[in-house]
Amino acid sequence: MYRGRKPGLDLHYASLGDGHDEPLGIVSFGEVQPGRYAAAFEAVLWPDSSSGN
Repeated sequence: MYRGRKPGLDLHYASLGDGHDEPLGIVSFGEVQPGRYAAAFEAVLWPDSSSGN
């Protein structure tokens, strides 16, 4: 399991569009102290549209 850039933050993803060939946004998010949360933008992944699938 990959972890985010700060200790205790797990990686999460979300589709940035409606179709199956849309980019994915990757963020790390989690509780860093009791009641305090942090989020960090990690990456955007674009699908390889040249494959034709």
